[in-house]
Amino acid sequence: MVRFATRGLAALRSCLALPLRALPLRLPRAALFLVLVVATTVVVYASLRLLSPTSYALLPSSKDPAPPAADVVGNIPLDSAMPQSKTSWWFRFFFPNSVHPYKPKARNESVTPKRESYLSEDAYQSDLWKWYAETIPDYDPKALGIVPESRGIVFTSPPRWIGNMLQSAAVLRQLGCQLPIQLSYIEGELSEAELQSARAFNISTVDISQEIKKYAWDESEKGLGGPKVDAILSSPFEEVLFLDPDVMPLRDPTYLFDTNRFKKYGALVWGDTMARGKGSTLWKVMGLKGKYRPEMEFESGQMVFNKKKAWKGLMMAKHLVSQAKYYFKHFWGDKETFHWGFRAVDVPYFINPAYLQVVGVVADKGHLAGGVELQLNTDGTYSVPPGAKFCGLAMLQLDFYDGDENDREAILNYQAKPLFMHGNGLKYSFHAEIPSFYAAMTYVPPPGKFVYEYNGMFHDWIGNYGHLDHCIGLMPVNELSIKIWDWESQNPGYSDMYREAHKIGFAQSIEQRQKILDKKKTDVVQKKKWVDFIQRLEPYDAKRLGIIPGSRGVVLTGGNKWVNNVVMASLFLKDLGCDLPVAFTYLKDQVSPDNLEKLSSYNITLIDITDTIKQYDWSESEMSLGGVKADTILAAPYEQVLFLDPDVMPVQNPIKFFESKTFKRNGALFWPDFMKRDRYSALWKVMNLQDQYAPSQEIESGQIFVDKRLAWKGLKLAQHMAAEAKYYFQGTEGLETDAAADDDNVAPSLDDLDRAQRSKWKRYLRDLKEYDPKAAGVTPGSRGVVITGPGNRADYVILTAELLRETGCTLPIQFSYLKDQVSTEDLERVKAHNISVRDFSNSIKDYDWSEREMSLGGPKVDSILASPFEQVLFLDPDVHVLKNPEYLFETATFKKVGALFWPDTYRRSADNKMWDLFDLQGKYINEHEFESGEMVLDKKKVWKALMLAKHMSAEAKYYFEHFWGDKETFHWAFKATNTPYFMNANYLSLVGLIADKVHPKGGIPLETGADGQPSIPDGARFCGLSMLQMSFEDKPNEPRVSPSTAAEHGFAPQPLFMHGNGVKYAYFDDVPAYHVARTYVPGKDRYVHDYDGIFHEWIGGYEQLGHCIDFSPRPDIDLKTWDWMKEHPGVSEQYRDARRKLGM
Repeated sequence: MVRFATRGLAALRSCLALPLRALPLRLPRAALFLVLVVATTVVVYASLRLLSPTSYALLPSSKDPAPPAADVVGNIPLDSAMPQSKTSWWFRFFFPNSVHPYKPKARNESVTPKRESYLSEDAYQSDLWKWYAETIPDYDPKALGIVPESRGIVFTSPPRWIGNMLQSAAVLRQLGCQLPIQLSYIEGELSEAELQSARAFNISTVDISQEIKKYAWDESEKGLGGPKVDAILSSPFEEVLFLDPDVMPLRDPTYLFDTNRFKKYGALVWGDTMARGKGSTLWKVMGLKGKYRPEMEFESGQMVFNKKKAWKGLMMAKHLVSQAKYYFKHFWGDKETFHWGFRAVDVPYFINPAYLQVVGVVADKGHLAGGVELQLNTDGTYSVPPGAKFCGLAMLQLDFYDGDENDREAILNYQAKPLFMHGNGLKYSFHAEIPSFYAAMTYVPPPGKFVYEYNGMFHDWIGNYGHLDHCIGLMPVNELSIKIWDWESQNPGYSDMYREAHKIGFAQSIEQRQKILDKKKTDVVQKKKWVDFIQRLEPYDAKRLGIIPGSRGVVLTGGNKWVNNVVMASLFLKDLGCDLPVAFTYLKDQVSPDNLEKLSSYNITLIDITDTIKQYDWSESEMSLGGVKADTILAAPYEQVLFLDPDVMPVQNPIKFFESKTFKRNGALFWPDFMKRDRYSALWKVMNLQDQYAPSQEIESGQIFVDKRLAWKGLKLAQHMAAEAKYYFQGTEGLETDAAADDDNVAPSLDDLDRAQRSKWKRYLRDLKEYDPKAAGVTPGSRGVVITGPGNRADYVILTAELLRETGCTLPIQFSYLKDQVSTEDLERVKAHNISVRDFSNSIKDYDWSEREMSLGGPKVDSILASPFEQVLFLDPDVHVLKNPEYLFETATFKKVGALFWPDTYRRSADNKMWDLFDLQGKYINEHEFESGEMVLDKKKVWKALMLAKHMSAEAKYYFEHFWGDKETFHWAFKATNTPYFMNANYLSLVGLIADKVHPKGGIPLETGADGQPSIPDGARFCGLSMLQMSFEDKPNEPRVSPSTAAEHGFAPQPLFMHGNGVKYAYFDDVPAYHVARTYVPGKDRYVHDYDGIFHEWIGGYEQLGHCIDFSPRPDIDLKTWDWMKEHPGVSEQYRDARRKLGM
C-alpha cells in the first residue's frame, strides 16, 4: 500500500514539475508543491460543486417512472424532500448535495425520497420502500372498515372470466362452504349485467377503482394482477381467502383458517412451477442481499391472510404494486409482489413445501381437444403415447402437513391431498365432452429432498396445440424425475364437478347476457313501433277532435281517494281568481257514482276515459305510474291545458303562464324533478336521440302546461309510449343496447365504452377532410419504402435496407422514428446508408399510449402518413425482401384497389364485437388476419381508411384490447370505410430450424419418413422463426385460383418477403437462419382460410431458441414440411453475409 502511495506522489510531483520550474519566485520547493496541491483541491472541489446537484445527480431518463404522485399509497402524503443522513466529513465536503444512504428516522420526521435525487432507479426504489415501510400506519380495524375476527373469500375478475368466478362460487357452495364472498372490481370493466349475475349468487360487489386510479398503470400491469392486493385490503374480512376466478376448490377451504400454520403465521401461500432465482437485482434493492433461501415463486391464485398478523406485509405488497412499472420488470406480476413485500418488512409466511401437480389432457392429430388415453407401460408406469402431447391446463395445489414443522421426515412422507385446481389454461380450452383433467404430471425428487431445493427452469411452455391453448408441461431438471399418471382414476368425479359447475356459473352469466339480448330485441321492436306510429299520425284538426280553438282549461285525474283533493284544487283556483273551467277524467270502475255526483256539484266537468284505457294491457303498477296522464290531457275539450296531479295545490293564478312568451313560442311548460336524466338509458337510441344528451333533470309531471296545436306530435307519442308502458316504464338497469336496423339483425350488446368509441370514429370520419397531397406533404405520383421501429432496431433498419437494395430495388427508403427512442449516433449510421430519416413524434404526441401500445405497432400508420411518398411499401425492420418489390406497384391488382396485404397465421374471428362497433353485422368473410410486416398502399386511393386507422391507433388503449396490435387496425379501418383491398390468398409458410437437446441452436436435418416425405426426427422440435410471404397471381378481374390448382393455371407462387419475427431473437452465425419450412396444404379448390380453428402453436423459448412458433396438427388439412434451404440455396448465406458486413 505504501509502495502505491509513494508511486502516486511521485507521479503527482512529475505532473507538477513543469509549473513549479516555471515559477519565477525562489520559494522552497516544498512550499510551492503545497500551494499547487491546495490549488488543485480547490479546482476539483469547485468542479464537483458545479456538478452537484443537478448535473451530478443523474436525472431520470424517459424510461424511468415518474416520482410517485401525492397520495399514491394509501393516505400517506408524498410531498416532502429526501432526508439527509450523517456521513463522513470528506463526503459532505466534496459532495454537499449528493445522495446519501437512506437511514430510517422517526415516523414524524420521515420524508419522501425524490427520484431526481438518485443516480439509478434501483437506488431510488430501494429508499422509497424503506421510507414507505417506516410510514405504514398501525393496523386499525375500525378505521379500515374491518370486522375483527371475521372471515370471508375475495375474488377479483376481469370481464372475460366472470363465468369462471361464478363457477368457483358454485363449487364452494356445493362443497358446503358458507363463508361470505366478495367480488372486488374496477369500474368500467364489468357490466351491470355481470355484476348482477354475481349478486344473484349472493356475492357482494365492491368497487376498488378509487385506489387503482392512484397508480400509473397501463393495461399490462393491471392484467398482471396488480389489483389483487387492493382487492384483499378492500374487503371487510380480517381473515381472507383470496381466489383467482379460475381457481376451483376441491374441498371446503374453511378449515385452513383453523390450521396450526395459519394461526402461527397468518399467511398461507402455495408455490408456482418456477423456483425463485438468486440473480435478481431485488435481493439488493429489498435489503435482502445474502438472505436467499431455496423456495418456489408464489402462485397467487389462492392465498390465505390474517390482516392483523400480515398487515405490514400486505401494505408493502400494496406499495410494490403501486410501483409496478419498476417491479414488474423484475418478476411476473402480482405473485412475487407478496413475496418481496413480506420479506422486505420481515413478515413471516408459510409456503407449502409440496410441489404442485400439472393436470390436463393428452392430444394428438386425431384428437385436437384431448381425450387420448395415457399409455400403461409394463412396469406399471404411464407415459404419453408416441405422436401425442401432454397439455397441462391446470395447476393442482395440495394440502400440507400441519404437525411439527421441524419434522422434515413427517413433512416429506405426508400424503398430500388435492385442495385447489387453478385452471390457467382451462378457461381458454374447456371442452365439455372431454374430461378437463384426467392426466397429471409432477416432479419426483430423490428421497429426502424437496423439489424447491433444485434451481432452474421447471415448466415447459407449450402454448397452443391443436384446439388447446395455454398448455404447459414440465422440463427435465437435474436429479428430478417426471412422473405421469392417470389422475382421474385416482381422483374420480372432479372433472364431472368442474363440468357441472361450469354449466351453473356460465348459465348465470349467459342468463344475464340473454336479458340484454332480449331487451335489445324489444328495443328494436319499440323503435319500429313509434316510428310507424308517427308516420301514420294524422295532423292536428281541432274540429275533428272536438276541441274549441283557443280554449283553455284545467284537467285532473284520479280515483275515489283523490276526489276531495280535486275539489280542493278547483276551490284554490277560484280563490286565486282563476276562472278557467276544470275537468276530471276517470275510469268508471275506480270512481263511485256518489263521488262523481260530488264533483259535478262543484261544476267540474266529468270525462270517462275507460274505453280508451281498457285497450292497454296495463298492470296496476303501470296505472299507478301515471299511464293515464297523456290520455287525460288529450280527452279534455280544451286546446290549451293545465294538467294537475290531484295532490298539487296552485299558489298563483296559472293564467299568466298561458300568456307567457315562452309558452306561446314552445307550446309546453315543464318543471324539473329532483332526479337527473339517465344518460345511459337505452331510450336515447330507441328514440333516435343518441347524440343529443345534455345534463338535465327529469320532468316532474305533477303540473304541465300544453298547447295541443303546437305540441300535438309530442302528446300523441307520449300517449303511444304510455300504451306501451310495459316497455317504457321499466328501469333499464344498465342493460344498454345498440338498436339494430331491423328485428332480424340484432348485434351483440355494446357497453358504454364501446358506444363512446363508436360515436368517436363516426364523428372522426364525418369531420375528415378529403385527400390533399399538398396539405399532407405528399409528392403526387411518388413511390418509396418506409421502415419504422423502436430505437434498438437501428441495425435491423439498415440490414433490411441493404438486403432490399441487393434485389435491385432503387426506390428511396425512409426511416420514420420517434426522437426519444433513437440516438443521434444511430440516426447518423442510418443516414450513412443512404436512408432518409423523418421524425414523426409530433403526430403521436397527444396519444395516451403505454409501452404496450407502442410495442404492438401503434406508430405504424403515422409513420406511413408522415412519409412524402404517395405510394408506399411499408416494411417492418425485421423483413428480408427476397425479390425486387417495385413490380408490385405496377400490378393490375394494386392499380385497381391501391392496397396489398399478406396473411397472418390466424383466421379472423366472427365473434369479435368490432363487427358490431363498425356496423359490419352480417358482413363477415373467411379471411386471415393481416400480417402488417409488409404492406403496399396508395394514399390517394385508401386515404379514408388510413386516416381511420390513424384514429384507431390514437385510441389504442381501447382497440388493442379487442385485437392484437396494429395489424388489425388496418383491416377494421378498411372494412369500416368500405375501402377495397387485396389479401393474398396464398397462405404463408413458417421457416426456421430443428433443434433438440444435443443441438440447442438448431441445424438438425430432416429425415425421410415412412411415407417417403420429409419429417422431423423423433425427440427434436421445429422452431419457426420467420414467416415467408409469397407472390400472388395478378388477375384482379378473374376468380381467384386456389393454391392447389395454381399450377394448372400456369402460376407458381414465389418467395417474396421473409418476416424474421423470431430470427432477431435467435440468430446464430454458425447455423443457417432459414433451414426448414412448414405450411398447410389445403384440399382441392380450397384455401387455408376456409378451415376453422387455431392455426399456429406458440412455443416461445425452446433450448437456445426464442420466439418459436409451429403449425398445429389438424385432421382436415395436410401439413407439409420441406428443406427450404435446399430449394432456395444462397438465401441464408445472403442474410448471414449482410449481418457480418454490418457487424451484427
